Amino acid sequence: MERGKVYECFTFACYHFIDPDEYCRRKKKGVRSFIALFLNFLVIFVTILFMLSIESTIIVTLIACTVISFINLFYINKFNDKTKAAFFSTMITLSLLTVFIFAVEHSAMIQGFGEEQEEEINAFSLYVGIDFAKIAICTIIKTLNFLK
Repeated sequence: MERGKVYECFTFACYHFIDPDEYCRRKKKGVRSFIALFLNFLVIFVTILFMLSIESTIIVTLIACTVISFINLFYINKFNDKTKAAFFSTMITLSLLTVFIFAVEHSAMIQGFGEEQEEEINAFSLYVGIDFAKIAICTIIKTLNFLK
């Protein structure tokens, strides 16, 4: 028998026969985690739609990161002191990193297409009406929010 199957049978037996309430709690938490995955996808999809129509993409990104953190912490783990502390520390970290990202982006001038892509995009119009500096900042913020 495979190692994974043995472990699965053992954990099922322990949780089901020794403490059935713990088994039910873990099962419900798994279902909430699965639903939270789809809610996070919905938030990202709505964020992309708002970024197309609203001028301040960075504000939309920060709101989306806050909503995703809220879903991941409070929807899955319920409201308690630990999740409240984790949420507030996430918000403090997000605000500090946002200030740091702005400083790095403006000093490094990260925006648009690189010189190595010049030949590939030569046939396209470069006047797309999108501020690539803001898109770069939004991408960095979202990436750091998802890595937490």
